Amino acid sequence: MTFRRNTVAAPDPARGRRRERPPGLYAIIALLLTNATLIALDVSRSYAALGIGLGLPRPVLPGISDADVDRVVRLLTAGGFLVVAVGIWTLRRWAWVALMITVGLGLGEGLFRYARGEPRYVTMLINVLIVFYLNQRSVQRLFRHDPAARTPA
Repeated sequence: MTFRRNTVAAPDPARGRRRERPPGLYAIIALLLTNATLIALDVSRSYAALGIGLGLPRPVLPGISDADVDRVVRLLTAGGFLVVAVGIWTLRRWAWVALMITVGLGLGEGLFRYARGEPRYVTMLINVLIVFYLNQRSVQRLFRHDPAARTPA
């Protein structure tokens, strides 16, 4: 039995054969990795300043500057995108849901920054493209929730 490189390990019960990963899934992975890299390297983005602009209190941690807080938030966010990318590649439904929520928040942040005169066009474009690919039928089929497959508690 031979396996193609882009086939999914789980058989497709509707067709009785292995499902292939659609091109949209590859695009999502590439966009996630690009976004994670851009976030990790973007020293101009200040989450502490954005939070203060929203009226949140300044994080008061002894010996830790706003730049340190921003660095940690950027690295955690980039790491989260990498975890979600692995979940998307392994076709985990939680990753699809997490990505939809994260991209929605990212689009909201992009609109907020645009209204404040601090647009992040590349990040907004990446988020729009991710939503586009996540909502393609071929991708949605891979992450479809099947209530019949759940075992009763």
